[in-house]
Amino acid sequence: MANPGITYSIDESEGIVRVVHHAEQEFREWAAVMDAILVDPRYRPGMGFLVDRRAVGPLETPQLHRIVSFMGSRLDDGFADTSWAIVVGGTADFGMARMSQALAADHPTVIEVFHDEEAALAWLRRRLAEPSA
Repeated sequence: MANPGITYSIDESEGIVRVVHHAEQEFREWAAVMDAILVDPRYRPGMGFLVDRRAVGPLETPQLHRIVSFMGSRLDDGFADTSWAIVVGGTADFGMARMSQALAADHPTVIEVFHDEEAALAWLRRRLAEPSA
């Protein structure tokens, strides 16, 4: 699935959804991609998400609130018990992604933020290997 600012791919064997932000996008574009993932026949609830935001700037606070609210509204649809490794480029990006951790603290979702993709992938693989992940 692709749109001008965001793409995703699903590795069924590893259980990882890779989401890459190529350009800034509106919330509705992001939400449409997330909904497409949930109905993709390759997607299984509990898969891990590797989100690469290095090519875009930090989210604005209102958009971050909308994203966390959206994820909470889709828990029964397949976002419950997921692990999200978010890879960012700068300090402001890191801070905003960390804010998403705090906002999603009541969700059965685990979010970690990284500057390094390999570290993010290693963490995600460990999470997926845990019996309760």
